[in-house]
Amino acid sequence: MNRLLVAFLVLCPSALATPVRAQAPAATTAAQAAPQKIAVGVIDFVKLFEAYPRVAEDRRQYDEFRKQRRTMFDDEKKKVEDLKLGLEIEKKNTANRAIKELEIQAMMSRLEGLQKILETEMRMKLEDLQVAWFEDAQRAIAIVAKERGISIVLRILADNGETTRDKVSIFEQRAVWYAGAEVDITPFVIRLLQVPLPPLIKEPQVDTSKSAAPKVDVAAPKADAAKDASAPKADAAKQLGGK
Repeated sequence: MNRLLVAFLVLCPSALATPVRAQAPAATTAAQAAPQKIAVGVIDFVKLFEAYPRVAEDRRQYDEFRKQRRTMFDDEKKKVEDLKLGLEIEKKNTANRAIKELEIQAMMSRLEGLQKILETEMRMKLEDLQVAWFEDAQRAIAIVAKERGISIVLRILADNGETTRDKVSIFEQRAVWYAGAEVDITPFVIRLLQVPLPPLIKEPQVDTSKSAAPKVDVAAPKADAAKDASAPKADAAKQLGGK
């Protein structure tokens, strides 16, 4: 028995070797590497829009538009006031007075409807302008962020509330509570918006509905088409002959 054991150890010396620990996978080495840093920037829209030339021009045009609508409303309101003054001349319990009172009620109702229409029109026009401002700002922010290697841009709100309610609203909406000057990209975006942004290049859309539609052979036999075409003529000839 001992001879067999000695022969086995001579032929297989690796049996006495110390087991080697398996090599760590590459994923473990990668996981131990330092995490990649993410660059963050901040933007102040109040400062940005104060320095954006398009905002100043749009606000000027909007003020002119609002003055025109205000003049339109004041003219209609003056007509109602003139009718009310003329109503005092008419005697009570007369047909003329009743007619004028009816006219005043109709014009008052029209004036209320006109006020709602004008307010809605001005609100929608201002919202359209604001959307255009933010869209321009979004494009400019993306350009600056890519140039400076920034991955995330957050909005900062300044502590400029006049009332306690304003300050509470600012605090509730705040997402950034501290930002150093080195992460503020507002000056770079303002500089970029001093000139018109390049036009957007829209990628052409491919209509896949036509290519996917199967081809259908709609050709009809000539003999049947000839019969169908001759049928209305025969009916028309019978009707004319009957007359």
